[in-house]
Amino acid sequence: MNNNSATPVAKASAQAMWQAVADPDLSGSLRKTQDRVQELLNTPGTVVVTSGVEESLTLLCGTEDPMYTAIGDPLYALTRPHADSPANAAKYGFLSAVNEEYGLVYDISAQAKGLKRANPDIVVVLDITQAVGRLDLRDLPKEIDAVVLDSRTCYCGPGAGALWVRDENTLLGRMSGGFQQRGFRPGMVSPILAAGFAAGLQMILEQQAAWFDYISRMRAKLDHVLEHAGNFSINYRTQPLVCNTSNFHIPGIWTKPVVLGLRRLGITVSDSVAGLENTAACTPLTAQLFEDEARHSNLRISLSALNTEAEVMDAAKKIIKAVFVANSLK
Repeated sequence: MNNNSATPVAKASAQAMWQAVADPDLSGSLRKTQDRVQELLNTPGTVVVTSGVEESLTLLCGTEDPMYTAIGDPLYALTRPHADSPANAAKYGFLSAVNEEYGLVYDISAQAKGLKRANPDIVVVLDITQAVGRLDLRDLPKEIDAVVLDSRTCYCGPGAGALWVRDENTLLGRMSGGFQQRGFRPGMVSPILAAGFAAGLQMILEQQAAWFDYISRMRAKLDHVLEHAGNFSINYRTQPLVCNTSNFHIPGIWTKPVVLGLRRLGITVSDSVAGLENTAACTPLTAQLFEDEARHSNLRISLSALNTEAEVMDAAKKIIKAVFVANSLK
């Protein structure tokens, strides 16, 4: 279930990559990917194909320019700068379209406008990796100057990415000596991964509406089963959520017992929780030392169009059983 959710590879993408193995056409794959990203955003700009978000940010921002990370809402973005750099002194502002953990959809227009009000010269960068195929990304707000995207959520696996900039002058002078993609990149992107990336984006463009409906229905079933099992309550029910993410609150049980219960049933999950992941002893007893709000578990489940109903229902049954085991450990 996790592989089909977190790093899904659709059959069409795999076939495109195998074809590229036999007959690599880098320039053709790059052009297709650039065209698909442009079509996805429906906003004029320049697209550079990269190896992922990290390289995209390096191409755009370098490694020394101050970047200002906005998380959640514009007020936080304007008052809590990354690395103690004042917001109005940062050259770049970084936004996410959605919160990957909670599935919350951010108001990127309001955030971008807030950054521009604080500093009209700031370059606003938007990460859409977790939003592709789950939100309508067409016609970006005019305050967004650049977009970064990773292939791992585009039904083609990890290893490729893209950088879109509204004004290509944003990139001038960043690289020296490079000749790939009109001088914006120093080396070659894998033609195999580029072919898969282009195919994945094409599928999203063609099937986004149908996949959105399918994933939403699967999430509704999952929510229904867990919520009616007891011990679960849905977080952020009244806020805008991305279609593929469910986030549940399990009161009275700290994270570690749930993780151990799931492991006994063959499910491995991440167990970091709000700054408590590095505590020396993670037991229900230790949780008594924290505030009441800390003595609970949050469970996040993500879905994709490749997840089957059988996978989702099997996971739900095992999660319910794991919580029963965790309750018995108390």
